[in-house]
Amino acid sequence: MKAFTVFILVALAFAGLATDLPCPGQPNTEPLINQEPKFVSQVTNGKRYVIENGTNIINIGLFQGSAYEAGKAYGQLFAEEIKENLNNMVDYYDSMAKDYIRENLPVYLRWLADLPLRVIFNDVLALEYLDTFFFTPERFEKEMKGMADGSGVSESWIKHINLLPELIKAQCTIAGAWGEATAGNATLQLRALDWDASAPMSKHPLVSVYHFDIEGSQTFANFGWAGIIGSLAGFSPKVGIAEKVWLPIHNNDTTRYGMPWMYVLRDVLQFGTDLATGLKIMSVADRTW
Repeated sequence: MKAFTVFILVALAFAGLATDLPCPGQPNTEPLINQEPKFVSQVTNGKRYVIENGTNIINIGLFQGSAYEAGKAYGQLFAEEIKENLNNMVDYYDSMAKDYIRENLPVYLRWLADLPLRVIFNDVLALEYLDTFFFTPERFEKEMKGMADGSGVSESWIKHINLLPELIKAQCTIAGAWGEATAGNATLQLRALDWDASAPMSKHPLVSVYHFDIEGSQTFANFGWAGIIGSLAGFSPKVGIAEKVWLPIHNNDTTRYGMPWMYVLRDVLQFGTDLATGLKIMSVADRTW
């Protein structure tokens, strides 16, 4: 019972980080990047490109075939980035959790910061995985299995870390502008990652372009980071999506049991053919919020 109590306390500390991350930041005055990607390498079912603009390095991956085949190509082409990114994310949250415990818990509980939080963090994510497993379409499981086989990274590790945004119920900032609000009546979409600008995962941004041979699937581009397959933002020829959740204080209509929200959004990209079908995909999904 004592060990279980300790586990719950530390798990709450990890979850508490979702509402306690600072967002100081500075306005982004960088110009838009508009240049041709350079070819880097290829494997069966995948190609790698890169855009280098000053200090900005944006990797682009093109993946095709079945969910497993696309995932394996992803893993083969970006093995080092996946390994580094996932490890950096865990180290970052390990450090953040220790600081959170020392600064926010009562003095008599601060010894929790001396525990092997990295191990406990994985256990917390493993529980999140079990909570969402039966609601997660098998194609996501197969893609991450392929990524593990291609990269050499632990399959369970990949599956667990992909649920970090689900664990902390991440929520960011988006903006859309169209018509007379833009120059040339263009339609523009913007999203900001409302997170610590020094977080190490920003080292490996990745645009993943998928050409699945799954029935009903369309080509889409997912904007994220190496090793993370869910969607925060992306485009297909039919729809564009970006993530933002803002619930009233009195409304806590969330659950741990359901399809992870980043997977729901990716389904909108993959299968949504217009605004109506995109909204329907979200409305019928067993969402966690």
